[in-house]
Amino acid sequence: MPRRRPIFAAPLISLATLLPAAPALARSDDPAPTPAPAPTETKPAETKPPETKPAEPPATNPESPPAEEPAKETKPEPAPGSLETVLYLKDGTQAVGRLTDISGDSYTLVISGIPTRFDKGSVLRVAALPPIEERYKQMRATIPDDDLDQRYTLAVWLRDKKSYELALAEVEGILKTDGAHPGARELKKMLDLQIELERESAKRRAARPATAPEAPEGPSEIEKEAERSRNFPKLSEDQINILRVYELDLANPPRLLVPKDLVDELIKRYADDSLIPPTPEGRAALYKARPTQIIDLVYRLKARELYGMIKVLDDPPAFANFKRDVHQGWLINSCATSRCHGGEHAGRLMLDRYRPAEPATFYTNFLILERFRLADGSPLINYAEPEKSPLVQFAMPRNLSTRPHPVVRDGNSVDQWKPAIRSKDDRRYINTMNWIRGMYKPRPDYAVTYDPPQPNGLVPADAPKPDR
Repeated sequence: MPRRRPIFAAPLISLATLLPAAPALARSDDPAPTPAPAPTETKPAETKPPETKPAEPPATNPESPPAEEPAKETKPEPAPGSLETVLYLKDGTQAVGRLTDISGDSYTLVISGIPTRFDKGSVLRVAALPPIEERYKQMRATIPDDDLDQRYTLAVWLRDKKSYELALAEVEGILKTDGAHPGARELKKMLDLQIELERESAKRRAARPATAPEAPEGPSEIEKEAERSRNFPKLSEDQINILRVYELDLANPPRLLVPKDLVDELIKRYADDSLIPPTPEGRAALYKARPTQIIDLVYRLKARELYGMIKVLDDPPAFANFKRDVHQGWLINSCATSRCHGGEHAGRLMLDRYRPAEPATFYTNFLILERFRLADGSPLINYAEPEKSPLVQFAMPRNLSTRPHPVVRDGNSVDQWKPAIRSKDDRRYINTMNWIRGMYKPRPDYAVTYDPPQPNGLVPADAPKPDR
């Protein structure tokens, strides 16, 4: 693993004198176009609530101090599986997710798809967030109609919350003002597909007789696509988390969870290393360190075997850019279509196009692109010279490309291929260059085992295969 971006140069032996009190770590999953409404809170009976505590904060800095929250009337504890829930922890941090279990001594939240357990003894208060519709109305009321970028951010938030109808209404409002708004047109296509799938499923359920057996019926094209996606091998949540750990920029971190068990393991396994404080006071200071400082120590110790203990709850900026500007910006609707690399004519490079906003889809597609090699051994992504990346050149008009895309016949004589990027002045080209330059360098070798799909009958035995 290459040397990571350092947070501080001094050895951690001096942490006892350098560190302030632990700041608030987590913020909500919401983007921050506007302040979110305060949640309805409850509290464990045995714990006195603090005088001020943060509501669901819109701040983008996960280590910034929380805003004050007025005292609320105590209400019943949220039920598992209901609304999104905030846990206010005694160490000053927050955790936001879907409450799935309350046992005798713990709460379990699903945060960005990762079930995370919190001891009740570490929790000050529990608060249920208002419904999505209510939070949307309050946020939208503070955004001017002509602030299209903030409205787009709000639409993406709605999509991630699976409020597709609200997201579509917001996107259509954007397009009425600016029909060429970057991202809005592609987001509308994805929302239309998702809404069509849900409506079709609802019709099928409603048409089923109450007692008579369901008549056999062939699957629709959308259902076929969903079935292909279910059979498409995808990265697990743990593997996605590892990719996020490798790509962290500690100067601009997303929300993180760093358990105290990680500090235990660092002291246990690397006790003789000069980076580990030798005194009890110095080691005690490690437990008060900020998450980014602990992760920096993990990087400097090259403790790759402990990467899985770090939980990265949001996409690091580089992956967020890939998802928004490349994967959803042009890859899914150009390269990953059923007539190209998303269907039976994919050839050696096969991508998943179903539910492109889900982490399992876009992280899997990223790793496929990252590891794929052309017949001459060239990678699709040239991190040293991004403008020479075959991924980009294949997407440009043939007369402007150094690597023109092959003709795509799809069973007839008409070329099905169309360029996804018009020129070097195209916003998509600029955004893609910025994404490639923003990935960590030198490139890490992800400790993830993944075998990409290979369409039957399309790969000769001696054909080059992606590096593993």
